Amino acid sequence: MKSVKIQLIDGRFNTEETIDLLEKLIKIKINFHSNKIKSSDIEEDIKYRENRIKVLQDEMYNIRKMILNSKQINLKSMIDINSI
Repeated sequence: MKSVKIQLIDGRFNTEETIDLLEKLIKIKINFHSNKIKSSDIEEDIKYRENRIKVLQDEMYNIRKMILNSKQINLKSMIDINSI
């Protein structure tokens, strides 16, 4: 099994930069799920993806509230890819 790790984000950002970066990343993931919903006929898959979209939207709302009064934010994001 091959494994690759990508350090996607590792830095200090101000509030505006943090919100901008996270909103763009989450928007990409929401669009991914939306496109999958459009091409799916499986009700279970559609419900799962609709729920994921709602969770991502809720998490972005909570992130905004949490960092609104912060001056600097440390962000780290690692993507761990494993072939199966």
